[in-house]
Amino acid sequence: MKNKALKSLLIAIAIFSLEGSLPVRAQAPAWPSQPIRLMVPFSAGGGADNAARIVGRKLGERLGQPVVIENRPGAGGVIAESALAQALPDGYTMLYDSFALAVNATRRNLSFDPRTDLVPVTSTATAETVLVANPRLPVRTVKELVAYAKANPGKVSYASAGVGSVAHLSGEMLASDNGLNLLHVPYKGGGQAITDLMGGQVDIYFAAPTSTLASIKGGKLRALAVTSPERADYLPELPTMVELGYPDFVMETWHGLFVPRGTPPEILSRIDRETQAVLADPEVQKLMRASGLTPRISDQPTFARFVDAQITRWSRFLKDRDIQID
Repeated sequence: MKNKALKSLLIAIAIFSLEGSLPVRAQAPAWPSQPIRLMVPFSAGGGADNAARIVGRKLGERLGQPVVIENRPGAGGVIAESALAQALPDGYTMLYDSFALAVNATRRNLSFDPRTDLVPVTSTATAETVLVANPRLPVRTVKELVAYAKANPGKVSYASAGVGSVAHLSGEMLASDNGLNLLHVPYKGGGQAITDLMGGQVDIYFAAPTSTLASIKGGKLRALAVTSPERADYLPELPTMVELGYPDFVMETWHGLFVPRGTPPEILSRIDRETQAVLADPEVQKLMRASGLTPRISDQPTFARFVDAQITRWSRFLKDRDIQID
């Protein structure tokens, strides 16, 4: 019996020693364990780029890994959107996109489906536009502008930063709602559009408030209305288009984060949660407002529904107006 017990003990010791010498299965590192790439489909220095850097810096602090901004401009945002659609869905590649995505969804021959290949995570900010006119144009209100444009068909021109931009579609909406024949004058950017507006080469422009506020207060431009749902703090006397009888005339450039389809739900949820916390930070809100943006916090399901509705809205509008983005 003693030999048998001793033998059993020796076998147990041998088994324990063997198990202790086996390699331990490697555990996947917790996300994130490396820097995160945040693509921006616009050039450095613009509104979306500035906002992406504000959000990215604070998000990196919360996640414990740097969020590296990568500017990928071109094709109205399609280059960066396509790159995200092809990226590994591991949480290490994100996209900071805007209103342009909803318009790009109407393009033909895209290599990806914006509705399914790009997953909205959370909204970050919005920016309204201000309808401004050259002071030499004999109008002081939107009502007077509409009457003047009807009396001078094809002679009232409006500037934009390009086909499919917020300013372009705002002008098309103004024309559509009032049965007007307006002349669209597209520019490569807002800076030259404002210069020509003040010089009288074009008549009106739905412009970013940050680029026009000084000119409005200095009398170089005349503000007629704002396209936000409520009046703006910086021009509280200025009516909204909604107030003026255009219930659907809310035109805002919205921003938000996107990840590739297939990103694990736990990572998607973490990005959503941490981004919302970033946007609730008073410092971030102050920096956003200084850049002409209004912080907008929404959870992932809410933002996903919003983006889907935006794609539907602008697809229908562009089709009805026979506007080709390609």
